[in-house]
Amino acid sequence: MLFEETKPRGIFETHLEPYPDKRGLLAVCWAQTEFENHGLNPRMERCNLSFNSRKGTLRGMHCQAAPYEQTKLVRCTGGAV
Repeated sequence: MLFEETKPRGIFETHLEPYPDKRGLLAVCWAQTEFENHGLNPRMERCNLSFNSRKGTLRGMHCQAAPYEQTKLVRCTGGAV
């Protein structure tokens, strides 16, 4: 996984780092130690999947203040890895 910190600070864009071979490819999309190494809470309480029929729709990214904040992992698909 490749982590790229954005503005505002504390938000990271993660990129899959594919490892191809003759069978296809493998890419890590979650690793507890990788999140810890970037100062992110690695505790995953739940994982959601949503489908949006309209382009540009974003779900699950509401702001949360302490002590109710959550680390969020959002994966956008629709293109190549």
